[in-house]
Amino acid sequence: MDPPARPGSRFAAWLRRPGRVALVVAFLAVLVYLPALRNGFAYDDAHVLLENPELRSWKTLPRAALRPYWHGHEGELDLGLWRPTTTLALGLQYALVGEDPRLYHAVNVAAHAAVSALVVFLLWALVAPGIAAAAGLLFAVHPVHVEAVANVVGISELLAALFALLALRVHLEGADSPRRGVLVATLGALAFGAKESAAVLPALLLLTDAARQRLRPAELAGALLRRRWSYGALAVALGALVWLRLQVLGSVARASAALGAGLLAEVPRVWTLAQVWAHQFRLMVWPWDLSVDYSPDVVPLALGPTPLAWTGLALTLG
Repeated sequence: MDPPARPGSRFAAWLRRPGRVALVVAFLAVLVYLPALRNGFAYDDAHVLLENPELRSWKTLPRAALRPYWHGHEGELDLGLWRPTTTLALGLQYALVGEDPRLYHAVNVAAHAAVSALVVFLLWALVAPGIAAAAGLLFAVHPVHVEAVANVVGISELLAALFALLALRVHLEGADSPRRGVLVATLGALAFGAKESAAVLPALLLLTDAARQRLRPAELAGALLRRRWSYGALAVALGALVWLRLQVLGSVARASAALGAGLLAEVPRVWTLAQVWAHQFRLMVWPWDLSVDYSPDVVPLALGPTPLAWTGLALTLG
């Protein structure tokens, strides 16, 4: 007769199933962010969603996706943003429920749960199961995600992460092929169309390949060649989206300063940005003073190098 399994061995066996871990992580993500369902609309939700008549009709929705992200009845704000994936997602939700905020927040919570589960699946291919499980749990409950999940227009962050992580997962799960390359490129385009920060996806693919295969710098060229379908198709897709941005916005990005920070148009902005980087690193490990406000009164403008700016720059380069 076999001896009864020890609790530790049962837990180790449970950890060997990434699907189970991902399900628990997703459930925890929903549980923690469930209070967001009581939220209404706030801040950017008004201009981006409620005040944009083109999102209220199936006929005008495609046209809205081909216009700058910040446009509505008050005109267009010159912020250099074009997010067709996010615009279409908001328009589809408006077609279903109109101005009832509950569905929008439910979609955000569900998207955060899906992203948290994808973190587990992705890390499962790179690190030990226990580390992947712990990282997924931390990601699911980390308070730094509050703005992205609890604010309606935060769907841009969630969709960018969702499609980018899916692209990474598809890239890792099998041999390179034209079909896989097209799928990675499609997911990458959807991520970039959700928010501009997804433009880092090619670098994430390369870093993930380097981590999994323990590549040396001299071996990176060979890695690119072995995955040429994924990298090539993604480069074509992102290049096409950059060209479309030029048609919609007239430029790839705007040089205008942030709202309320006009002084930054006259001084080097890298030092203010570097101070923000330092705070971002701190918030990942010590999210004590989260704030919905990040105007110049909250994030001080730096007219030149400061100790905090040097710290942020060093952390980012590191």
